[in-house]
Amino acid sequence: MIHAQRPQLEAGPTAVPVSLLEAKEHLRVDFEDDDTLITSMIAAVVGHLDGWSGILGRCLVNQSWSQSFDGFPDCRRLPLPFVGASSVMVSYYPYGSDVLQTLNASLWSISRDALGDAVMLNTNGTWPATADRIDAVKVTATYGYGPTVTTIPPAIKAAILLMIGDLYANRETMVTGTIATEIPMSTTVHALLMPHRRVAT
Repeated sequence: MIHAQRPQLEAGPTAVPVSLLEAKEHLRVDFEDDDTLITSMIAAVVGHLDGWSGILGRCLVNQSWSQSFDGFPDCRRLPLPFVGASSVMVSYYPYGSDVLQTLNASLWSISRDALGDAVMLNTNGTWPATADRIDAVKVTATYGYGPTVTTIPPAIKAAILLMIGDLYANRETMVTGTIATEIPMSTTVHALLMPHRRVAT
């Protein structure tokens, strides 16, 4: 059984799923006093959804991640941390060597199934022997819906705007009236995000 290291962000997205202008239009804010506050709220909401720490378990705008393993798997399938992989490169330290090499792309292909994306060893192929180290194999790939915000599903963008609206309208986690009430995440937000969440299997 192989052991995977935590994925590392190599290059972040070049665009934010929701712009400051879009957020202000949604909030009906036509002044600049709260621009810094709203920008931080956008970052907080996107961080809650996007990437390795996000609840969606996937990337939104394209970004590059790497993940290291202590070897190739006994089976033919090397799982990737996110769905939507592109520009995949597999490298490894050969047995007895400390020089990183690229695995020939003719030996493998990308599999997309109910378990998620994976590097799949082609028929009659074999994984090469690797050096004894925790980062013996490294997979670097681009993940996301696309390079621009136009490829992000409208439901996700709508959920982001709703969450920003909640943060802007309610600066505390509790509303105090006759009875202190916790502010829940909107059921609409849950409904919008649910189809896009990657479920661990």
